[in-house]
Amino acid sequence: RGSFNAEHRITKNFDQKMLLSAARSVRLAEKMPAGTVGMELLRTTPEYYAENDLSRLKTTGKATQSAEEPGGPLSMAVAVSARSELPAGDTGQPRDARIVVVGDSDFLSNGQLTVIPGHLNFVLNTVAWLSESEELIAIRPSGKEDAPVLLSAFDQRVVVYVAVLGTLQAVLAAAAGVYALRRKYQ
Repeated sequence: RGSFNAEHRITKNFDQKMLLSAARSVRLAEKMPAGTVGMELLRTTPEYYAENDLSRLKTTGKATQSAEEPGGPLSMAVAVSARSELPAGDTGQPRDARIVVVGDSDFLSNGQLTVIPGHLNFVLNTVAWLSESEELIAIRPSGKEDAPVLLSAFDQRVVVYVAVLGTLQAVLAAAAGVYALRRKYQ
């Protein structure tokens, strides 16, 4: 439910959901070195805040915002690039030094990448930007069809009874209707 930076190539036109659970906020330095440029990529919505008292959170299982804890929107991912004059690769041309920092480590897990389509697009766009292959940055379709229907045990029984008994009753009703019509017109 946060927002994406529409100015950066990684998240430009990004419209898919991401879920960063138990994440830490990251932020850029107030004064960047010469030749260094940084931008926020992901932010939370204003109702989120940074919990500082992790021991209380672990013991009570509840988080409450105190006055010293920063409120949202919080930066969850940043991208930084720095000019380099050193030759790189086969061409010998200087390339920018680039880094992306995300405040969540498990958003790259297999379970997260396959379930939440925004994660895969974000990772692929980040790798393309880091490798200076920006022509590969795109918003790919999720490839997911409709979400599976999850039924409770009661709902499953109802579906079975309707499918089995309902079909049987429909066939018997149709047979009784045909029998009644044939008896009437003979």
